[in-house]
Amino acid sequence: MVLRTYLGASAAPVLHPGNAPTAGALRFLLDAGLGQLHDGLTGARIDRLHHGNRPVGLDGHPLLGNAGRPGLRVATGTHRDGLHASPLIAQEIAAEILHGTPSPWPAPWQPGRKPIATGRPPTLSRRHWPTTRPSPPSPACAHP
Repeated sequence: MVLRTYLGASAAPVLHPGNAPTAGALRFLLDAGLGQLHDGLTGARIDRLHHGNRPVGLDGHPLLGNAGRPGLRVATGTHRDGLHASPLIAQEIAAEILHGTPSPWPAPWQPGRKPIATGRPPTLSRRHWPTTRPSPPSPACAHP
């Protein structure tokens, strides 16, 4: 049995999209995978790399709602929070499209808004990483 593990994704904001991952982004993912998931991944083989660019606002906050053109809505820039927030975001934007009434919930993140000043830009520094390691896997778990 072959166990496959997907590590992703990095989220380093840049002004110009790239066409390949950086060594720093790969190191971040590998460090996180080894430190937070399972240190047995040190012997895992890397089959392939995928790279893409995610649009994000210049202030690092999401862009949600009407993009300033008739019929064009966006829902991007949520970073990893989009995994959990996407059902609500989709519900609110779909309701706006279907009923013509914008929801007040995504209003702070409208694409045409002034940039949100948070005092510091988003960061991927290690001080934000969890300081605890997960419990060791049970004997029934397959190892890479």
